[in-house]
Amino acid sequence: MAFVSVVGVATRAAIFGGARNKAWSAQRVKNVCRSSSAATVRMEMKVPKVPFPQQRYDSLLPKEKWAATFGKTLVVGGDSGQGLEFVRQLVAAGVHVIAAFRKSAPSDQLKEVNPAQCIPGVNFLEDNVDKVLNDGLGDTKVDTMLMVSGYFTEEGALEVVRSEEEKMYKICAISPTQIITSMFQSGKFASNARIGMITSEGGSIGLRTEQEGGKNYAHHGSKAASNMVVRLLGYDLKPHGISIVGMHPGFIKTPMTEKYSHFYEEFGAVEASVAVPFMLQCVAELDLDHTGRFVAAMGAYGLGLGALAIAEPEKLKPGDDLPW
Repeated sequence: MAFVSVVGVATRAAIFGGARNKAWSAQRVKNVCRSSSAATVRMEMKVPKVPFPQQRYDSLLPKEKWAATFGKTLVVGGDSGQGLEFVRQLVAAGVHVIAAFRKSAPSDQLKEVNPAQCIPGVNFLEDNVDKVLNDGLGDTKVDTMLMVSGYFTEEGALEVVRSEEEKMYKICAISPTQIITSMFQSGKFASNARIGMITSEGGSIGLRTEQEGGKNYAHHGSKAASNMVVRLLGYDLKPHGISIVGMHPGFIKTPMTEKYSHFYEEFGAVEASVAVPFMLQCVAELDLDHTGRFVAAMGAYGLGLGALAIAEPEKLKPGDDLPW
């Protein structure tokens, strides 16, 4: 067990980086004080540590089989972070990859990877995001879709930033649902298509604990909405031969998590290059009998404070279901 001490109520914001900057603002200190009847009391939390699932990693689907397994693969959010790493590894394995992204032109890194097709301007904050993507796909039918886009802004206790909340819900839940349903209605999915949607253990109601505390309402709420969407789309797409899985990727070292870098070692953060094959394995194993699930791609490794809610986290293996 690793031991972490937090002043006042132990919360995700406190453990994973505190304030938006490294120093606590006066307002956020007040928020913490309001959330605890004894702000000076120190709470010691036992954060379970589990070993990296090396045996599972060594037995993942060989890359030489990726092209035949995934077919034409659409990566939404494919020009940075996890999305770019998906594109990089899939292209290197000979997969026909279509990278969709928000900006008007591909990043230099994406140009270097050179996917089969790029679709710019897929902005999750715009109402016509589905039309832009569908138009970009043209007559292409997608065998595998990876929804990788995400957004996270911290909120303190009893603090709501409405404009940021709207962004999180649009990017994490509303636009992904709009895109997937519109693609289906437009006939963009091949028969027996598979969809992998990156969500988060932060959206699991069952993994939240009093030890962790509250805060970050839109982060957790939008991810919970994302998880629910996966469940419901699983029901609605199943009769049409399309399956979907929601995946907690683990704690990944990306530009989005850089502000939490001081917790990388403590919470088992890995490079995106390590996490991507675990997530692709979940998609490769997806079928209609197991559609609509919410799984931990790397098991309990990188589960963060969600592990506090699991009695024996070491028994949670890669690809196992997480509580809703």
